[in-house]
Amino acid sequence: MRVLVVEDNALLRHHLKVQLQELGHQVDAAEDAKEADYYLG
Repeated sequence: MRVLVVEDNALLRHHLKVQLQELGHQVDAAEDAKEADYYLG
């Protein structure tokens, strides 16, 4: 499953990304809505 994490806290964003990747997900991570919009294209 492809997942987009949007979180402004860099440490939390990193940990969420790593945990989801360990569960086998393909993960993109964005700091804010503007960056998330890039991934949503």
